[in-house]
Amino acid sequence: MNSALRPSGNGTGACVACASRSSTVLLKDLRHEYTTNGHSAEWRYCLIECTHCGLGFVDPKPTWELLQTFYDSSYGNFDGSHRDPAREANSIKCRVARLRSANPSDGPSALCRTGLGILCEWVTGRTTPYTLSIPLSLGRDACMFDLGYGSGNWLLMMSELGYRNLHGYDIDANTENASRLLGKGVEVSNGRFLENSYREGSFDCVRLDHVFEHLHEPVQVLNKCWDMLKPGGYLLMSLPCKNSWSMKLSLVHSPALQLPKHLFHHTQASARLLLENTGFEILKIQAYSVASQLAGTINETLAARQTRPIPPVLFEMLAPAYKLFSDVTKKGDFMTVWVKKLDS
Repeated sequence: MNSALRPSGNGTGACVACASRSSTVLLKDLRHEYTTNGHSAEWRYCLIECTHCGLGFVDPKPTWELLQTFYDSSYGNFDGSHRDPAREANSIKCRVARLRSANPSDGPSALCRTGLGILCEWVTGRTTPYTLSIPLSLGRDACMFDLGYGSGNWLLMMSELGYRNLHGYDIDANTENASRLLGKGVEVSNGRFLENSYREGSFDCVRLDHVFEHLHEPVQVLNKCWDMLKPGGYLLMSLPCKNSWSMKLSLVHSPALQLPKHLFHHTQASARLLLENTGFEILKIQAYSVASQLAGTINETLAARQTRPIPPVLFEMLAPAYKLFSDVTKKGDFMTVWVKKLDS
């Protein structure tokens, strides 16, 4: 896509997805306390909703420097010590992902494997996101980029499976995991993603697993990802879905809210608009349920009312029914996104 035709973001109060200026305030008088130059400071903000596409966003948008105060080395997504990449490479979740992403061109056996993968998902009430399943269908020589690698365990798992052309980026606060990745031959970068230089047209896959909602400049990041991908390359994302049943039950008690780290709260409509405006071909945007999200929302709501919580195991038992209900109503807790850069 010609960069002259791309949307450039807003900064003017308009929705970054649909450019609408019609909005409503969901939450107001929110505060983030932090320390700067040895002194305590406070940033006040609101959560706004676009009335056209449903996108939720923090207003005013923080500066990049303020954004860094939202994170430190103790941020939960940076901790992968409880997970073994070698074990995850052979986990049931990874095996189901391989089944789910079987190549249809391989004939009837591939269709059987895909069907078995779908059956496993329905029985367990879980969905394999495209950020996990699609990369496993690519060859071992595929060039992959993990934008916001967090714990680094996905890259380490792919390395265990024999993938060698692996690259990752994360913010400066995530320092401890970079050495682990470098030790496995993974190329890593930090700093400001938009200012970094990456080879254009060289990646088969760019992956954002629970990262898109954190981005300071989502439009510009999508544009850069488009440049980095080869023609026919894939952009894959997993992220919270704002129009979910758990958020409808209680926005303030939803585990997916995570303000102010989550600068944006996307709907399927807002994600589709952003991706189409960048020039991607939409292959699939699928909302899916996660029983633990529903459990977290309900039990946090009960705790606020000083009521006894419901045992999480009950939600896990109801996960298949919750998955069916969410799939029919298209109001899952998360969405998984699979898009393609059109061949030139």
